[in-house]
Amino acid sequence: MQNKRALILVFLCIAAIGCYATIAQVMLIREFLNIFYGNELCLGIVFGAWFLGIAIGAFAGAKIEYTFKHAFTVFVITLMVMCFVLPVQIVFVRGIRGLLSVGVGEYISLFPLLLTSFGLILPFSFIIGFIFPFSSKVILGATRDAAMDIGVVYIVESMGSLFGGLVFSFFLVSRFHPFKIITLLNVGMFVLLTFLLFNLHRKGQVYSRGKENKKTKRVLGFLSIGMALVMIVVWFLPITDSAEALSAKMRWNTLNPHIELVASADSKYQHIDIGKQAEQYNIYLNGQYASAFPNEYEYAQIAHLVMTQHPSPKHVLLIGSGLGGLVSEMLRHPVESLDYVELDQRLLQISD
Repeated sequence: MQNKRALILVFLCIAAIGCYATIAQVMLIREFLNIFYGNELCLGIVFGAWFLGIAIGAFAGAKIEYTFKHAFTVFVITLMVMCFVLPVQIVFVRGIRGLLSVGVGEYISLFPLLLTSFGLILPFSFIIGFIFPFSSKVILGATRDAAMDIGVVYIVESMGSLFGGLVFSFFLVSRFHPFKIITLLNVGMFVLLTFLLFNLHRKGQVYSRGKENKKTKRVLGFLSIGMALVMIVVWFLPITDSAEALSAKMRWNTLNPHIELVASADSKYQHIDIGKQAEQYNIYLNGQYASAFPNEYEYAQIAHLVMTQHPSPKHVLLIGSGLGGLVSEMLRHPVESLDYVELDQRLLQISD
């Protein structure tokens, strides 16, 4: 007979896996877009590597799940390992151009692109696939239908993925850097595992086909609460900020080593870097040069060419590209109003 409270916590852990996986996928894609000067080919390779890793992991998990007597223990340990794989992957992604000795402004050729994408994405996606058969095995009997149990796991994980995508896009990405987000996710995961492990009844089992070692559960429980406390402490210490600054600087040095990095941030839409060279600031979006300011000479030509296309412009709407000097040059004409619209609000904030 199953412990219902523990079963609910297991479902919450499964939903957390989906949430964690979606956020990890989006963060990794953003990192790859920066270092590979992302395009459709890059995205296709990244998604292909992600799904291949999940497929290999699920296949491996399904093949070896019957060799483990304690599926619940494997489930918990795999979740703990998952929490520490993502930050390591992000650091390696940011430094891969340096490891490959790729020149400044140079695209990574196809074969190294394939190898690095698969090598850097597979570890995490493999874990996501590997844990699925064990998730299904842990809740075995929850619906009294093995096939339905698998479907329930898939639905719960998908709901977690949906929640993760929404939270990341509308809350996390514009407020925290990747290492801060990972720390927050790890706090949530370890807290869930702590409640799960300490709420198991002495006689109640989550997995009904075999008794789990009580001593192992106790050890894992104390390990979970210890790691949750460590993650909370890390959140308040400057450790994550230092990790972000150092790894971002490492990535920048592989992209623009002769330009000083002034600011770096993520928005809902893209990654933004601002570099300074002499007295000019350069804006880079997803690793690629976008514009520079002040740059009156270049933008004066554009502004006056546009304004002279109308015999007497009075009301002007400028959509994007206003940071380089277009606004000031357009205002040299006798206009009554000029409205400037920038899609990415974060770009204006970081450029102040």
